[in-house]
Amino acid sequence: AGAVGSLVGQLCKRRGAAVVGVCGSEAKVDFLQELGFDRALNRHSADLRADLRAALLSVPQADRALGTSRSPQPADITLYWDNVGGAVSDLVIQCMAPRSELLLCGQISTYDAEGDYPPPLPAESAAVVERRRIRRERYTVVKYKHRFAPALAELCALVAAEELRAEETVYDGLDAAPAAFIDMMGGGNTGKAVVRCSELPPPVARAAALRAWLPPALRGRLARSFVTPEALGVG
Repeated sequence: AGAVGSLVGQLCKRRGAAVVGVCGSEAKVDFLQELGFDRALNRHSADLRADLRAALLSVPQADRALGTSRSPQPADITLYWDNVGGAVSDLVIQCMAPRSELLLCGQISTYDAEGDYPPPLPAESAAVVERRRIRRERYTVVKYKHRFAPALAELCALVAAEELRAEETVYDGLDAAPAAFIDMMGGGNTGKAVVRCSELPPPVARAAALRAWLPPALRGRLARSFVTPEALGVG
């Protein structure tokens, strides 16, 4: 339910995938379901293993593999976006399909630990990855710098049209930055943690107020017209 996972889940839904999210509270479970996730689980559940298996059995099987030709079993995971590592990831790996994909984006459960990054998998999880030929690949955003501009343009248009929800938890004042960082590392935020250091300049504030009166579909069309890869000039 953070900045990355909440967007990844929504984008996967747009591609036709069945999406199950794991988060840290019942309030975040409700939030992910508002975003359209098929199922959302609280990692503090008394029996997360049983909850995950039940969720996987209950979601639609169609297009689980994100358009690939594999035919997984009804309860198998074909794509896992890993932001957390640790016990949650070990549990998910046990439910992954043969020749599935694990994208290693973050390992927040292990950031305070000493040792290599990413941390090696426990022997049992490593054995599952090897036996099922799961592709475990580290996601490094700078590899895709050439795609920054078109991706940003597309995301801006989707957010403007309210087809993609980008939630923020806002902290006011630079003095709040330490608390914001601690909350973010501890899962206290929903969506993106943002420290607001000043109010918007008056012209920008007026434009934002005007934009709020426009129908979402029109905002999306305007974004596609003006927020182009060429205009962004990145990548």
